[in-house]
Amino acid sequence: WWNLNYSFRQGLSCESKDGKWGFENRLHRIVIPYMYDYAGDFNEGLACVGIGEEDDMKYGFIDRRGNTVIPFIYDKPAQFIDGIAYVMKDGKCGSINKDGKEMIPIIYDRVGFTYGPNKGLVYVKLGDRHGFVRSNGDVVIPIAYEDAEYYFCEDLVRVKLYGKWGYLNRKGDVVIPIIYDEAGYFKNGRAEVMLDGERFYIDVKRERNNS
Repeated sequence: WWNLNYSFRQGLSCESKDGKWGFENRLHRIVIPYMYDYAGDFNEGLACVGIGEEDDMKYGFIDRRGNTVIPFIYDKPAQFIDGIAYVMKDGKCGSINKDGKEMIPIIYDRVGFTYGPNKGLVYVKLGDRHGFVRSNGDVVIPIAYEDAEYYFCEDLVRVKLYGKWGYLNRKGDVVIPIIYDEAGYFKNGRAEVMLDGERFYIDVKRERNNS
């Protein structure tokens, strides 16, 4: 029963026939013809579909009537969640809204996701540098760090600069100096770090906390 409901997400089921994909309704009537080389489930009113050979397939989005809403220009399949889809084009990553407008510019080599701990901030990588942007593409934490964690832990994210690690808040302010040789993520108010060959725990005020 769960699988049946899932396959008919938003009233249509993604089905294949003779190597092509299309969509049927609950009465098993063809609503969108079997014409795609790839098809994903509908989510938020749109489904990602693909056309072309496997190694050179291009992906776009259709509505429940089969109308192409977003053109077939993307390199990998994607799905809309909260009105945003994370996409890849010409080897670069970014995000679009349901009108196909770029939100996070498709210029990055890697893009994370907006989810719980990040509270609207998205990890990005450009070349060999890392930072965070908002879901609309505005840069919050400069894309200037040698390394960075993908997500925030207890409202802090660890970053690396000039070979050392430290911690930033969501505004990009340095909360704990970037001086450590190694740094773990915060859990229950403390994180393990290494400085001058010594390992110990610190709290958010940079005080030792080995209890």
